[in-house]
Amino acid sequence: MSVHKSRRELIGGHLAAMAGLTAYAQCACGEGDVSRSLRLSAEETRECETVPLAFGQKISCRHSDLKDGRLRECRATQNCVSSSAVRVPERYVPPWSYEGSFEDRQSDPRAAWNKLVQTVTFWPEATVKRVDDERLYLRAEVPSFIPGGYDDIEFLMKPDLKLCLASSRSRDTIFVFPFTTPLGDNDSNRKRLEEIRQVLGWPAVTTY
Repeated sequence: MSVHKSRRELIGGHLAAMAGLTAYAQCACGEGDVSRSLRLSAEETRECETVPLAFGQKISCRHSDLKDGRLRECRATQNCVSSSAVRVPERYVPPWSYEGSFEDRQSDPRAAWNKLVQTVTFWPEATVKRVDDERLYLRAEVPSFIPGGYDDIEFLMKPDLKLCLASSRSRDTIFVFPFTTPLGDNDSNRKRLEEIRQVLGWPAVTTY
């Protein structure tokens, strides 16, 4: 898929940038200086771990599935897009209508749910981690743009609205000293969801 191709093409550039900053980071700052480059909220402290690196730091977060029956919003510094990020336009992805095609208009939410589960199950490099048939919630993990990391993709069907909410988020966030802006993901999370949406044939809904 194009997301994985972009990851291979650009990953070398990220690694080269990290290597070039390693010597500078080691002599210009101590571990304490690096650790102060980002402050975690109380909730993030419970769910995330900060790992010092020679060139900066990595924040790794455990995934907790739904929060109060909803997809979680994106953390402030996380490479993430979500239908729940309505207050942050650059992280927002609109929900999808599973009644968008003639075929799906003739089916019930369960048929659309089965189509979604099948599509994600056979998605390249995806590993399904949770399928909740009662709440119509699905979570899978895929290799991240960041080397050695994983992204979580999530889907939550809303039968009352005839919509599917979606998110894709990276577990690891890497900061290169002295910057407090994390390494980007080449928009891989957004591109991944768009590819899945196109395979499903479900249109994005801008207003609902």
